[in-house]
Amino acid sequence: MAKLVGMEGFIQESSVDVAHNYGGPNGGGLDFIVSGGGGGKKERTSNYSAAAAVKDWDNTTIRKWLSKRKNGAFATCLRKLDPDLNGRTLMKMSAEKLAGPNALCDGNITLATQLFRSLREENERAKDLQSQMRGQRRKMIRGFDAT
Repeated sequence: MAKLVGMEGFIQESSVDVAHNYGGPNGGGLDFIVSGGGGGKKERTSNYSAAAAVKDWDNTTIRKWLSKRKNGAFATCLRKLDPDLNGRTLMKMSAEKLAGPNALCDGNITLATQLFRSLREENERAKDLQSQMRGQRRKMIRGFDAT
C-alpha cells in the first residue's frame, strides 16, 4: 500500500513509487512524491520556486527569469538590477516606474511595458499552476484515503 509522504518541496527518505514534477521559470517544480514505505528524515528541496508567485521571488530568481524570459529580451535589464530588489517590490512597480531613467529598463518604455505584462503573465501562470497542484493533491489524498 502506497502512502503520500511528501509534497510542496519536501521529500522523505524512502522508496519512491511515483513522482510528479511541475516545471517553472527555473526548470524545477513542485514535487509530489508517493512512496511504498519507510519513514525518515524530511529534507527540503529547492524545487518549490517554480510555483511561487512573483511577489515571493528573491533577487536570484528575478535575475534568472530576466535572463531567460522571451529568449533573453529582458537581459538588458540585468545591469540595472538592484541586488536588494525582491519580487514584492517588483510587482508594485508600474510600467512607467520600470522605464524610469535609473530603473530596470533605463528609459525604454516599450521594454518596460513588455516587462510589466510578462510579470503579470508569469504571476497568472504561477497562480494556475498552484491551483492545478491543489487539485492534484486533493485527488491524491482522496485516492489514498480510499485504499
